[in-house]
Amino acid sequence: MRRVPLRPVLACGALVLAASCGWRGAADGDGGRAPGAPTGVTAAAGSATSVHVMWNALPDRPGIRTYEVYRGSTKVTEVPGSQHMVDVTRLRPSTLYAFTVRARDRDGRLGQPSREVRARTPAETAADRSAPTRPLRPGGRSVGSRAVQLSWAASRDDRGVVSYDVYQGDVKIHSVGGGQTATVVTGLRPGTRYVFTVRARDAADNLSPASAPVRIRTPGTDDGRDTAPAAFTAATHRSAGAYYIDLAW
Repeated sequence: MRRVPLRPVLACGALVLAASCGWRGAADGDGGRAPGAPTGVTAAAGSATSVHVMWNALPDRPGIRTYEVYRGSTKVTEVPGSQHMVDVTRLRPSTLYAFTVRARDRDGRLGQPSREVRARTPAETAADRSAPTRPLRPGGRSVGSRAVQLSWAASRDDRGVVSYDVYQGDVKIHSVGGGQTATVVTGLRPGTRYVFTVRARDAADNLSPASAPVRIRTPGTDDGRDTAPAAFTAATHRSAGAYYIDLAW
């Protein structure tokens, strides 16, 4: 009986297997890149125990599952990819905090951290149960077909106003420092009616009554949709010393 040598056959099989594994690994590794770092990140104290953090939506927004907010190296909260702001709570008064934001895509990849932003919480006020007065003389005007400028008179508080919360309908869309009495809202729809109100907040988290509503219709062609869309969110950026809000739904 003639025997066929097996060594060349086994060697060939090993080569085929290695080539097959190498090709599959290259295909599996071509799954796309992790999200980029969020931009336009800002942080402002909302009270003695909270900080309001905002950021811009990433361009690849449809692929973003969540945004994760970090205090130093500790993850403190996460929000859905459609949301671009959050109040970080349970903080200590009179403390400086540093925050970064990272995006996670629908495949679970975690992107690079944003630049670090810092905010200091004010001192706590003992037994403060007195809310600030309601912001008076609210006003606004269109700035083109996709933006409005809002303003109001400063509220009074026995311990001082820490921040102002801006609402569109019943939804809080932004927060600015207690020394600021104006802001610009961008990213709106042309030909659409909007209703805005403002509330003041002190260091003890006492919230004032809402200001009188500011009703503004942006110029242009109405797209058939009214105010207060569902899942209303906002992002912020700063330009020429002023804060701007980009809205999304």
